Amino acid sequence: MALENENAPTANAYSKAIYEIALESWQKGLQDIHDKLSTSPDLVTELDDTQKSFKVRQEQLNQIIPKSLAQPVCNFLYELMKNGHLHLLDRVLRNLSRLVTKGPNVQVVEITSAVPLTKSEKEQFRTKLSTKYGDNLDFEFKVDQSIIGGVIVQIGDMIMDGSISRKLGAMEELLT
Repeated sequence: MALENENAPTANAYSKAIYEIALESWQKGLQDIHDKLSTSPDLVTELDDTQKSFKVRQEQLNQIIPKSLAQPVCNFLYELMKNGHLHLLDRVLRNLSRLVTKGPNVQVVEITSAVPLTKSEKEQFRTKLSTKYGDNLDFEFKVDQSIIGGVIVQIGDMIMDGSISRKLGAMEELLT
């Protein structure tokens, strides 16, 4: 058994190398396709159109996929396209990058406000949400003037919408 323990660091190094190579391959492959698609938003819309035949859309996508792209990456792209979600590739890449740097147990917190928040306001959000949801949070602060005022907080799949635009919409529904 001592021999097995002595070899553990070597095995760990090999495992880490495989992980990094696989990850790099996925990121590079997805990034290359994203870069090609980002120059043609109309193509993304076409490829996401689930009313069109999957085979036709797959042939279109295959025209921009390099032959050297790993089959699992191709299959992932086909799955996105089949479900009309190829437009999410940018978000997938950002989330993948976050997983790589921060680990799989980190939850993303998106805080959207109508105007930029001050450092103090951002810190208050960090403190209160970390107290309630734990320390494994990664905060993203965005500005969207269309919400008029208030904030929208999204943690994973949960959305807390305190925007004025939502409140006005709810009031409009009550009045009609």
